[in-house]
Amino acid sequence: AKHDVKMFNGRIFFLTMIAALLVLYLIILSATFENASSLTLLEAYGVSLSTWNDLKTKNGNCYTYVSSFSSWVGFRSRTTIKVDNSEVVKRMYEEFDQTQQIVEFYIQYIETTPQEIGSHAKGIAPKSMDDLYNECVSYLAVDEETNYVYFKTDSMGILKTCGYSNKFCADDCFQGIRLSSFLFCNN
Repeated sequence: AKHDVKMFNGRIFFLTMIAALLVLYLIILSATFENASSLTLLEAYGVSLSTWNDLKTKNGNCYTYVSSFSSWVGFRSRTTIKVDNSEVVKRMYEEFDQTQQIVEFYIQYIETTPQEIGSHAKGIAPKSMDDLYNECVSYLAVDEETNYVYFKTDSMGILKTCGYSNKFCADDCFQGIRLSSFLFCNN
């Protein structure tokens, strides 16, 4: 009978050790996947940045992009930026409300001179894509425990979305870069 008790205790010890090792393995595995998601975002960023630099050179460093914002209550805005040779040469802003089929414009402006560009408070800051890529790095570095982190590219591989939203925020929480369209001048 003593032999059976020792054998039974040995099996319990063995099963407990297996369970402990399994838990430790799962903890290490989950930590690896958390780091892998961050690494994947940074790798995607690096590939996109390289693609951007190649396409920028091939297309004469002249392009237009649009950044749009839509609120859940119907408020919308759109800023169009034109860049030529790394300099912002035009910024246009539209602010409107779209409820059902009615579009009501509130504010519209166009800035075309160096003195005008950036003079209005509304709209995104006048930045080149190089500036946006540099800004994107700080958004990718936020704490993933408390934030959802996003990095997306368009069909050419150029930055489209880079930012985050707090996991505990309910409405209009996105912080970062969100481009709704991009076009090189020669297209």
